[in-house]
Amino acid sequence: MESPKEIKINPQQLAGIFESEKKKMEQLNRRFNDMREAVNETRGAIDALKVLSKAKKGQAVKIPLGGGALIDVNIDKLEKVQLNLPGNVMLDYTPENAIKEMGKRLEGVEKNLSLTEKEIQKTYKNLDNLSKAVGSIASANK
Repeated sequence: MESPKEIKINPQQLAGIFESEKKKMEQLNRRFNDMREAVNETRGAIDALKVLSKAKKGQAVKIPLGGGALIDVNIDKLEKVQLNLPGNVMLDYTPENAIKEMGKRLEGVEKNLSLTEKEIQKTYKNLDNLSKAVGSIASANK
C-alpha cells in the first residue's frame, strides 16, 4: 500500500477547505433531518392504515390531520388506499398492499438515513482535523 503523500497548502486554501466542509455538514444535517421526518411520517401512516384496515363497519375512528388536529370518521370498509408516486401519479392499493409498499419505501429511506449518518460522521472527523490544522497554523504564526 502506498504511503500518504504530503501536500502543502496555504492558510487561505485551508480556510476554504474548512468552509466547504462546514457547508457540506450543514447540507448533510438538513438531509438527515428531512429523512428522519419522512421516516416518522411513514411509520405513522403505516400505523394508521393498520388501525383503519381492522376497523369494523360503522366504527368511529380518529384521523390525525396534522398540527394536533383530529377528526372522527365512520368507516364502512377500507377497500383502497392511494399512494403517491413521483410526478403526482396516484396508484390504488389494497390496505395490505399499501402497508407493504410503504414498508419498502420506509426501508429505502432508513438505508439512506444510515448512509447519511455515516457521511456526517466522516465529515465531522474532517472538520475536526481541519480545525486542528488551522489551530496549529495559528499557533505557528504567533
